[in-house]
Amino acid sequence: MQFAVLKRSILTGSLLLAMVASASLAEGQLTDAQRKAARTAANEGLQAFESGDFPHAIEQFEQANQIIRAPTHTLYIARAYAKLGQWLKARELYSEIVQEPLAAEAPPAFVQARKDAENELETLEALIPRITIEISGHADETVQVTMNDKPIAAEAIGVAQRVEPGTYLFRATSGQFRARSVKITIAEKERKTVNLELEAEPPPSPSPTEPVAPVSTSANQTTVYPYLGYGALGIGVAGIALGFYFNKQHADRLEEGDSLFDKCNPRVCTVEERNRISDIDDEASSNKQMSTISFVAGGVAIVGGAALLLFAPSQSGSSDTSSSVRPWLGLNSAGISGSF
Repeated sequence: MQFAVLKRSILTGSLLLAMVASASLAEGQLTDAQRKAARTAANEGLQAFESGDFPHAIEQFEQANQIIRAPTHTLYIARAYAKLGQWLKARELYSEIVQEPLAAEAPPAFVQARKDAENELETLEALIPRITIEISGHADETVQVTMNDKPIAAEAIGVAQRVEPGTYLFRATSGQFRARSVKITIAEKERKTVNLELEAEPPPSPSPTEPVAPVSTSANQTTVYPYLGYGALGIGVAGIALGFYFNKQHADRLEEGDSLFDKCNPRVCTVEERNRISDIDDEASSNKQMSTISFVAGGVAIVGGAALLLFAPSQSGSSDTSSSVRPWLGLNSAGISGSF
C-alpha cells in the first residue's frame, strides 16, 4: 500500500475534488472556508490514524467526507475499521470505493485510492471467517434463528455468512419445536457449519417426592423437651452474665459521677461539669435498669429450663397423670408454679 503517496495527496485531494465535482454540484463552488475545513479534518484524521487513535481518525475523515466526498477519505475510514477488528464494516467501505465509478479526469490520488481499496479488500476477504447455518428436524416456514440473540434472515440459512472472529451463540425455534443452543468460536480464515436440529420440547419431568413417614406427636414432644430445657438454661446463664455486666457498669458510673462532683467542690460546679455529672447519673440509672431486667430474665429462663428438664414426660410410655409448669415473673422476682 502506497501510504507515502496518499499521505502527500490527502492534504490536496479535497481541493482537487472541488474541480472534478464542479459539474455535478447543484449550487456553485465550495467556499474557501469549506475547503479549509475539509483539509483540516483530513489532516487530523491522518495524524490520528498514524498514532493509532483509530476512532478519532474515523470521526475526522467522516467529517471531511461530509464536506467533500473523496475515496481517499473513505479508504482511511475503511482501514481504521479494519484496525479496530470491525472487518465487515471495513469490507463494506472498501467495496463502496471499488464499485463507485471514477470520472475520466479523476485525480491520480483517487485512482490510487481505488487500486489500494481493491488490493486491501482482496486481502481482507481471505481473512474474514464464514459460518453456514443448517436447520434439520421439524423445520418449516415459521422457523426463527438467532445469532447472539439477533435474528437471522430466512434467506441467510444455508448460505455462508461472513462474520468477524469471535464467539457466537445460535438458537432456533419453530412452533412447539426447539433446537439445542450451539455455541462456537471462530477465528480468521475459518469456515464452520452450525447444525440446529429442531426437536419437540420434552414435557417437564415431575420432581421426585419421597414418602413421608407418619410423625408421632407425643414422641416429638417428648424429644424436644430436653433441647428446649438446655436452650433455656443457656439463655438464663447469658442473662445472668449480662446482669453482672450492667451492674458493674452501674457501679462504675456512680463512682465516676461522685469523683467528678468531688473535684468541683468546694467551688461551684460549672454548667459543663453539671451537665457531665447529669449524663453520668443517667447512664448509671440506665445500667441499673438493664441489670435488673437481665437478672430477672436470666432467672426466669434458668427456672424454666430446669423445669423442662425435671418434669419432661418419659419416652417409655404415657402417664395417667399430667403435669404442667408455668414460669412467672414479678418485680425483682421470678419463679415457677404448676401441678405435678
